[in-house]
Amino acid sequence: MTQGLAYVVSSGSDRIDVLELPALRVVGRLAAGDWPLTAVALPGGAVAVANQASDDVRVLDATSGALLHRLPTERGAAGLAVAPARHLLFVANEFARSVQTFDTLDFTPRGRFEPGDCPCVVAVTPDERLALVANEESDTLALYDLDAAEVVARVPVAGGPVGVAVSPDGRLALCGSLLSPRLTVVDLAARRVVVERRVGSMHIGVLILEDGVHGVCGNTDADTVLVVRLADLGVVRTIRVGAGPATLRQVPGTPLVLCTNRTDDSVSLVDVEAGVERARRGVGLSPTGIALASDAHARGAEAAS
Repeated sequence: MTQGLAYVVSSGSDRIDVLELPALRVVGRLAAGDWPLTAVALPGGAVAVANQASDDVRVLDATSGALLHRLPTERGAAGLAVAPARHLLFVANEFARSVQTFDTLDFTPRGRFEPGDCPCVVAVTPDERLALVANEESDTLALYDLDAAEVVARVPVAGGPVGVAVSPDGRLALCGSLLSPRLTVVDLAARRVVVERRVGSMHIGVLILEDGVHGVCGNTDADTVLVVRLADLGVVRTIRVGAGPATLRQVPGTPLVLCTNRTDDSVSLVDVEAGVERARRGVGLSPTGIALASDAHARGAEAAS
């Protein structure tokens, strides 16, 4: 029995590998645009892919790969996030200093805002009240209030933040930095840093587990992922993966975490409770993004393949 599908974006191959979970069996491949970086699953059985070099987001049918919509973006489309109840898709444009929003019902533009310099990752809190944007060059985490439609805070996060994850209760954000060997925990209500610690190096991807107690980060230079306590950012497990670990996603309802390994063109499936890598599968060149879809999408894609 599958636990859904993983859509793995490979920027160097301009493609998406569709992997069945937890076996990591390849059940399909989808064409993307020019230099795709990230992907996100959308309501209704679609996947959106941000293509940085072609300055667009392409909305694909999750089973057939058919192009449903092409959304022109500003320069350097990078991070994606969805607010399902508000029918919003967020696109962080790294080179345009902007975040655009699109309606996920008809895919028309809804608005834009400027969170800081080099916005590369965006995340939405579970209650869909805030969008969080990591700004690599201005060293900030911007908090955008969706009701007020404005940036209400810019929290300093040193070292070029390129990763952000939100706790299940929406109270905390975990930020990873590319240029500094540190992790940062931000209290979203207080709008301030509450924990900061040197941990590993080059945290391209970060994740807060469903338990709300632990986080996971990629330790890119050492080819490991680290499980940390959010309370003090102490390391509790070190797990060997492929070369150049980057993006992280937890398989819902399980202790399994997917990790893209950019340098050896693979994806690892890690058991964060047991502290071991369960499987590894080769994908396209330089995998940089992962979107997770439901079990129903997995059955459809398998039938289509």
